[in-house]
Amino acid sequence: MGGAPTMSQAEIADRLSILELKYENGLHVMDEHKRLASCCQVPEDMLNQLRRINRQGWDVVGRVTEHFEGRAVLPDAEIIEQCRRAHVSNKERIAMKNEISQWFGDSH
Repeated sequence: MGGAPTMSQAEIADRLSILELKYENGLHVMDEHKRLASCCQVPEDMLNQLRRINRQGWDVVGRVTEHFEGRAVLPDAEIIEQCRRAHVSNKERIAMKNEISQWFGDSH
């Protein structure tokens, strides 16, 4: 296979920002990142907004995961708040991906 990925620019940008987070956390994802980066046409300001949103979601989910894996202890109220924040972050992520899709005239 090997050609350009068959995904929207919004999906490419989202995947790139998540791969960057994974790389920062020690995962070896640079080959995939380079492949997708060569296909990304999303304006830098939109990509940066998506990076910020995904970082917030990553951080929130990380805290909840640490709790449920026993590496941290959070009070119930904090778990509920972190889950609420994850929900808000995901809504922002979807909105940003929709904005990118609209910018490119994508129908989805």
